Amino acid sequence: MIRRGLWVVLALVAGLGILIWKTSVGPGEAAPRSAKNATQSTTASESKEAAGKPASKHGVINGFRSAKFGADEAAIRAAIKSDFGKSGDDVRAVESAVARTKTLAVRVTDLIPETGEAEIGYVLGYKSKDLIQVNILWGTPVTPETTGVSIAKTALLLKTYFAQQNYDPKTVIRDRKIKNGVLAFQAMDAEGHLVRLIYREIPVAQPAAASDGKKVDAKEEKKVYTLTLAYVADPKSPDIFRIEKGAF
Repeated sequence: MIRRGLWVVLALVAGLGILIWKTSVGPGEAAPRSAKNATQSTTASESKEAAGKPASKHGVINGFRSAKFGADEAAIRAAIKSDFGKSGDDVRAVESAVARTKTLAVRVTDLIPETGEAEIGYVLGYKSKDLIQVNILWGTPVTPETTGVSIAKTALLLKTYFAQQNYDPKTVIRDRKIKNGVLAFQAMDAEGHLVRLIYREIPVAQPAAASDGKKVDAKEEKKVYTLTLAYVADPKSPDIFRIEKGAF
């Protein structure tokens, strides 16, 4: 069942994840001061350190490691082999029936040291057949024994890293509360490419009473913990299948 659940998550990320960028949270909106979550980490000392550094060019988002936006499937497979030593059956193809995109999915261990397994999905566009998005997933769907604390630590490491990449402050969002989670970090580069980090705790539906008639203890409520990092080439107009306006 866990394996089936992972494929469902991958299909959703590959097919529908491209569509989530047009939300009520847009680039440039400041995070509310009252937001409290496990990933909040920006300190006054970090701000002072950044202020003391000379101005430099803003960060660039062009893909993930050796896989660059616009690369074709052969180039992506070569990048996966170069970056992780994975090829053949280790790289699975996942088709999206909705977006009609193709995702090359690969599982890796300790993408960040001591963070366990992660699933990486390289999304190829509907028309171009080239790389338009990279999704990286940590959490319960990949490793069932994942805890909220371990995922929050990974989110903290990544948010701190991205905060140091000198993205245009006007595009940066941090620690924004969303349904069942937190938009830990989001930014765009000068070309309109986007990076987004989302932490979620999703309650798992449980029966109101156990088989013996006793109520389920709230403390025993189960949750699915996920951390999703996405790099998107064109969040405003993704290369996915869409029915033309007025066609029906």
